[in-house]
Amino acid sequence: RGGPRSTRPSPFRMLRSTGPSCDTSTEVERRILAIRKREARAGCYCRAVSQGPTSTRRSTAWVVGEYAGLQALRFGSNLVLWRLLSEEPFGVMALVNVYLQAVEMFSDVGIGPSIVQSRRGAERAFLDTAWTVQCVRGLLLGLVACAAAYPLARFYEVPELVWYVPVAGLTSIFHGLDSTKIFEAQRNLDYARFTLL
Repeated sequence: RGGPRSTRPSPFRMLRSTGPSCDTSTEVERRILAIRKREARAGCYCRAVSQGPTSTRRSTAWVVGEYAGLQALRFGSNLVLWRLLSEEPFGVMALVNVYLQAVEMFSDVGIGPSIVQSRRGAERAFLDTAWTVQCVRGLLLGLVACAAAYPLARFYEVPELVWYVPVAGLTSIFHGLDSTKIFEAQRNLDYARFTLL
């Protein structure tokens, strides 16, 4: 006990001397900025998920209600058109709808799921790029509809398709101008606003 004290530094002192206290203020600021950037990337998605089962049940109810409402409106509109139109115009519009839906499905590039699932889905630059791609796709689909109108009319021997298909193709251009707020609402599990939009 009474011997000379060891001059070797304590390992706790070594850790203390080489620990965070030696970081410069620039390094601390850099770490804080990195943490804030990660939090910004998470965005409102993490907050929506952290709301728990209540938010999930509410979103599920809105999705089911939206689907049921759309099916009811579609069934009712088909009944009305069936009563107002004869068989031939009804069949022609069915051909136009089948063509447009096929083109929409084959040209789908997953813009909405990318916004919902990507970590950068809340960044303004990412949303602007997605909206630009969506607009270009809608414009191309409109041009394809105009180009395919005459061949479809010749193939089905329905001259009216020369005008019906390009006019119906305008819906693709209008859908290309849809706001990305729709996908942001899906990302945030805000299906009430998504359904209203």
